[in-house]
Amino acid sequence: MRRVAIFCHVFCALALAQSPPIDLAPILERLSEEAAAFRYLAPRMLAEERLEQMAVKPPARFRPRIGQSAEAPPKPVVQTKVVISEYTFASFREAPDALHEMRQIVSVDGRKIRTPEKARQTLTAGVISADDRLRKQMLVELQKHGLLETAIDFGQIILLFSKQGLRNFRFESGGRTRVGADSIITVKFEQLQGDAALMSFEERRVVRQRMQGSVWVREPEFLPIRVMVVTSYVTKEGTIRDEGTVEYSETPFGGLAPASVVHRRYLGLEVLAENIFRYSVFRKFGADSEIKFTEVPDPPGPPK
Repeated sequence: MRRVAIFCHVFCALALAQSPPIDLAPILERLSEEAAAFRYLAPRMLAEERLEQMAVKPPARFRPRIGQSAEAPPKPVVQTKVVISEYTFASFREAPDALHEMRQIVSVDGRKIRTPEKARQTLTAGVISADDRLRKQMLVELQKHGLLETAIDFGQIILLFSKQGLRNFRFESGGRTRVGADSIITVKFEQLQGDAALMSFEERRVVRQRMQGSVWVREPEFLPIRVMVVTSYVTKEGTIRDEGTVEYSETPFGGLAPASVVHRRYLGLEVLAENIFRYSVFRKFGADSEIKFTEVPDPPGPPK
């Protein structure tokens, strides 16, 4: 067995040594092209979002206890929720270049909040409205229904790597790996400047976080299929760390869209929350949904 293990170790080392060197230039070019295509298509796409959350509820401010129970720390209470929403992307007039997730909740734990048709109508009104107020209301839609420790704006994380945005990061090769039959190149990144797309809502305060992580691209065409990000910031309770993994898939009408997001939030080593977002196949407004954007002219296509 030891000879077999040594042989496998040597064989793998030789295989890695013989693999061609990784040139990041064409990978980053493809990444920026996909970001441009996403920016063009995202405000015109619609999907159903399913969020499954497990989160530790914060302790009560005052809970009288007596006897032995007063000596032991209170046991954490875990909350679980399942939220179904209609989901799209939009920007604010004050910052037209930045996209944000927009959602209208259809149900929470099976309890109907509104019909899918009404949710889509509200999303449409928010996207085409000249007033940012409705869009800002939709931005915090999840916080209205008792969800805890929720980070948003993962779905469009690929927009960090626009042609202009690439200068905000330092990139280096993370080597090659395999996912099933696919050969994958990983590219590590670290944010040096600029605003991150990931936002958290802490005590009604928006916290923007710089990030680091990796992008997985599929050879030989360098199609991005996964973005992994890590961010952290300090609070009075300790260091909060967010870890997110976004899986992307190609849409029926070209370009990429999020297929799933897994987000975990930590306080030190303790897991505060796990949020798993899953998305249906994206539909295109005006093509295969009953909502049509007849009031908005087509924007210019993505840069060549």
